[in-house]
Amino acid sequence: MQHWTTESLKRVFPQFSLPLLEEIAQSAFFMEIAAGDVLAQTDAYVKNGMIIIEGSVKVYREGEDGSSFFVYFLQPGNVCSMSISCGLYNRQFNVKAVAEDDATVVSIPPQKLRAWMNDYPEWVEFIIGSYRQRFEDLLDALDQVSFLKLDERLWNYLQSMRTKNSGADVLKISHQEIANDLNSTREVISRLLKVMENEGFLETGRGKINFLAKFDQPYGL
Repeated sequence: MQHWTTESLKRVFPQFSLPLLEEIAQSAFFMEIAAGDVLAQTDAYVKNGMIIIEGSVKVYREGEDGSSFFVYFLQPGNVCSMSISCGLYNRQFNVKAVAEDDATVVSIPPQKLRAWMNDYPEWVEFIIGSYRQRFEDLLDALDQVSFLKLDERLWNYLQSMRTKNSGADVLKISHQEIANDLNSTREVISRLLKVMENEGFLETGRGKINFLAKFDQPYGL
């Protein structure tokens, strides 16, 4: 495990003061999470606040029938706002968080969460800004389901995945994984991807999608 110092943390949190970075380095727990591992389950009691400092985490909303719907990513520098609320008020988690790839997470005890709210204005701004961003992510997810057809949702999903991977031209993901994230079926996703392939936007392969130059153009299937 990497030893996280104030200098290395500063690269992830440039907005934090040196005293706050020193507190994080000294009093927080650093956890390494393997790709595919569940960071937090729906209805679990999460005692500590969690911040992603390496890798990425997918957050899902689960239905009573066991189905799940992808809501948003947590990436380096992002706090899991739900974990902050659970840690401060001893409430149950109401989403599911899964590591998309190997990740490092800072776990912060509730007493530190409370103390930092009083001692560090930049921490307060960070938490409030994170809640605002997560609320906007939820609104975007609601808009996707309410107002867009599945092919448009798939297009936006692929765009967000490519952005998350720094604009890479190859996305390593199966049709089943996409179907799970969009609460659809593999057959439907495969059919829509084939349409996009025929239109020249991408090429599909086993466990991967190659984005072609046309993919940068506006969606117009």
